[in-house]
Amino acid sequence: MSITRKPAVIATCAALAAAGGGAATIASSAGASTVGSGAASGTGTIVVTGPAGKTHTRTGAVTCKAVGGRYVVRAVSRRAHVRRVLRLIVRRYTGPGSYTGIAVLVHRHGGAFRGRVLKSVPVTITSTGGSFSYSRTLSGRRHPALKGKTIGVKASWTCSA
Repeated sequence: MSITRKPAVIATCAALAAAGGGAATIASSAGASTVGSGAASGTGTIVVTGPAGKTHTRTGAVTCKAVGGRYVVRAVSRRAHVRRVLRLIVRRYTGPGSYTGIAVLVHRHGGAFRGRVLKSVPVTITSTGGSFSYSRTLSGRRHPALKGKTIGVKASWTCSA
């Protein structure tokens, strides 16, 4: 897992989980069920677990897109001055099956940005959507109090072509 400081990649799993609060809308764009197809729409759910074990769930509308051998899922959650983005990219997409993808989590609060890139995320894509799950036990290298704590992200979506 690597961290980038680019504004397009701005949330950590822990920041998303710690943000909590009321319900937020998720709008996503994800790969459709066939290669080279246009955008599709449906629903999606993301569950984030923070280092204290607290879980936050968001559900909302999604759109799906698979183009040029890539399957892309994009979810945007907005609430007041907070914006969260989840983007999942699967390269070498050839149709439904199991893949390894890259998940980008972005968190913006006012003018502050944080981000995390999760590499080698196991992804399952079906003809009607897909899902992924990622968890990590923290080393405590940057924040000693978090040593041994686990963070996680699970997402699932359905799309109709």
